[in-house]
Amino acid sequence: MKKQKFLLSIICLMILVIALAFSGCTQKTYDIKTAEELNLGSEAYEKLEYISTNYKDRTIGSDDAELFVTYLKGELESYGYEVSEQVFTANNAKTTKNIIAKGALIENKGKIILGASWDNLYKEFETKKDSIFAYKLKEDDEVLNVEKFEPNKTLLFVTDTGISLNADISDVEAQTKSSSGVKGIKLDDDANLICATLVGEADKVVLSTDACFAKIVAVSEVGVLPRNRKGVKVLPLGENGKKLLYAKLLKDTFELFALDDKEKLYFTSTDDISLESRNSKGKSFAGKKGSKIKVVYTYLW
Repeated sequence: MKKQKFLLSIICLMILVIALAFSGCTQKTYDIKTAEELNLGSEAYEKLEYISTNYKDRTIGSDDAELFVTYLKGELESYGYEVSEQVFTANNAKTTKNIIAKGALIENKGKIILGASWDNLYKEFETKKDSIFAYKLKEDDEVLNVEKFEPNKTLLFVTDTGISLNADISDVEAQTKSSSGVKGIKLDDDANLICATLVGEADKVVLSTDACFAKIVAVSEVGVLPRNRKGVKVLPLGENGKKLLYAKLLKDTFELFALDDKEKLYFTSTDDISLESRNSKGKSFAGKKGSKIKVVYTYLW
C-alpha cells in the first residue's frame, strides 16, 4: 500500500510538470516547499527537484524539453506503465506533445489513464457507462453515507429518537451491486436513521437535538451488539428536545451551526461541547431553552 501511495505521489508531480512543459503557456517561478510541507514522500520530492535542476528550460522546442520527454517516458515505463505520445500543434504554431501513461495501480482492479491536467486525452474505465447501479433501495429509502470499509471497525447507527446501535458487522459478506444488503438496525415506526458510520472503540460522536442541546458521547458507552437489533438510548429526549437532529463522528475540531424557526443562527465549537454519558441530556448552546431548531450544520475549519 505504501508503494502504491508513493507511485501516485510521483505521478501527480510528473503530471504537474507535464502541464507546465507542454501547454505552451508562459512559465513562472514558484517557491519550492519542503517534502514535509507538501506532505509528500521524500523520493517523490527528490524527483521533482531533479527535474527542476536538470531540465530548466522546458519551453516548446527547446533541447531540455526533448531531453525531459525521454527522461519522463523512461521513469513511467520503469513503474510498469504503457507510455505513448500525442503530438499536436500548440497555440504558438509550434509542434509539441503530451505524454500518456496507462496502467493499473492495483493489480486486477481496472485501469487508470493519466494525462496533462489541462488537456486530458481521454478516460478509460472497465464499464462503458457514465454510472453504474450500486445499491438496490427499497421504497422511500435513501443513501445516508458512503465510506471505505475497514474490517476491524464496527458500524454505528443513530436514530432521531435518540437510539444508537454499535453493530458488529463481521458476519456481513461482500454483496453484489444489485443486492439490498442486510438488516443493520431495527427501527421503530416513528424513527429515522440520521447517522451510519464506521467507528473504532476509542472514537467519539457529537449529538445535537432540535432544542439546540448538544453533547459528546464515547462509542465505548454504547457497547458492541449484534446487528439487526434496536440498540440503546444514547440521548434521552424531553425538555432538551423532541428529536435528535444531528450525529457525527468526532475526528478533529469543528463547529456546529444551528438554524431555528425564526432564521436565527446559533453556533458552538466541539471544543466547547462536553463529553457526557449516554444517559445525560446534554447542554444548550443557544443561550436559552426552548429554541426550535430546524437544522444543524457542520462547519469544518
